[in-house]
Amino acid sequence: MIARYASSFSFSVCVTFGLLFLMQLLIATGVSSIGPTIRIDPPSLPKRKPDTEVQIEEEILPPPDVQPPPDVIQPDITDDAIGPLLDDFGSTKIVIPISKPGQLDGGMVPVAIMQPDYPRRALQRGLEGYVIVEFTVSAIGKVVDAIVLDSSSTLFEKSALRAVARFKYKPQVVEGTAIPTPGVRYMFTFSLED
Repeated sequence: MIARYASSFSFSVCVTFGLLFLMQLLIATGVSSIGPTIRIDPPSLPKRKPDTEVQIEEEILPPPDVQPPPDVIQPDITDDAIGPLLDDFGSTKIVIPISKPGQLDGGMVPVAIMQPDYPRRALQRGLEGYVIVEFTVSAIGKVVDAIVLDSSSTLFEKSALRAVARFKYKPQVVEGTAIPTPGVRYMFTFSLED
């Protein structure tokens, strides 16, 4: 069996080198292919002259400097970092809190408000309605202690509570510290589209 493998290997090596020698001989002698040949020239494309002339259609001017409106009232800042501001009539005080450097105070801002799934039983019955939910936004922006204050049907309540549990908020920040915000209310409206 080894003799068969050795003989077939030596035969394949001889055939390979013979073909390589024949191809090299054809290339070196420049023998063309057997039979008549047809020469096909590539189509000639007209040469395009390069554009040498640059045309400037319109010069773009920079925008003019924007001036603030003249009727802006700047608050008067006092030592305790709270500035009083009088309205146009000079009678009502509006207090504007001014944060210290490094503090980013601000109110609660919704980041993600999820829509509830329409309950299947209410959809089968063709019911529309609403749910008012009250909850607390924690110091990390999650909804906790969600309760239903009012609803048109109990069929919508579970769906509204599941949706409000997925809400995300930027929590309220006071003096650089995030604090929980209780008593936040949200109304879900369930309506069928025609």
